Amino acid sequence: MVTFLVLTLIALSVFVYPWLQDRREERLAEKLAASRGTDEASALIDATIATSRHEADFFRRLTDHRP
Repeated sequence: MVTFLVLTLIALSVFVYPWLQDRREERLAEKLAASRGTDEASALIDATIATSRHEADFFRRLTDHRP
């Protein structure tokens, strides 16, 4: 059972997460192109930066607990 969970986590981190990240970046690029030069574009950029920092902090906390 533990082996299955470990393999599932590896598959998620290697295949699924990068794919989801690419899709999110594509959608963000489409939104930015549609709202170029507006306040909405600035808000999207700020939200993206905040999300990236949050994810980086999360992964940093995960790696801090490794033996």
